[in-house]
Amino acid sequence: MPVRFCDLPAGAGLAREPSDDSPDSDPDSGNLQQDPLGMLAAAAGYDDPERWWDAVIETRDPAADSPFPAVIEAMAALREAMPPTDPWEHRREAQMRTVLRKAIKDGADPIAVVCGAWHAPALLPPYPTATADRQLLTGLAKRKATLTWVPWTHTRIAAASGYGAGITSPGWYHHLFTSADRPVVRWLTAVAATFA
Repeated sequence: MPVRFCDLPAGAGLAREPSDDSPDSDPDSGNLQQDPLGMLAAAAGYDDPERWWDAVIETRDPAADSPFPAVIEAMAALREAMPPTDPWEHRREAQMRTVLRKAIKDGADPIAVVCGAWHAPALLPPYPTATADRQLLTGLAKRKATLTWVPWTHTRIAAASGYGAGITSPGWYHHLFTSADRPVVRWLTAVAATFA
């Protein structure tokens, strides 16, 4: 299957000035856009969004219905209650829709998009017009950049590394993806062996 990047190019991010940030970018602003999954976790009775995500998405019964439609519906409700105001996020979503439109025009079917849950409702039809998305992207500053792929490692996706979308227990998620059956039993066995 062909794979395409759909977020803004890295050169746009590198050209972004601190003054481009809106109050939504301030982690101390209390804005729910900083942690929409935290809001959903709290509503479900969890004190930790990562534990909620693990229970609902990662360790759920594979035979159960997909939770993604419900997550997208919840994100849409959160976005309606607190519409995104950060111009950068609007530009990112305009770029994603532009790539989606091109993929659809090229005949791609089905299409899978890997993105943060917060963005999913903005990527479902009906879209804003292509003209409106082009206007958001017009005049976007860019810098020349040479990039390289970095191999995936636990330390690079760990929250402790400073990665903004990082998680606190990347080793656990690696284990989930490499243990097809009885992941909890296998995890506890590995932990017990470590202490033995």
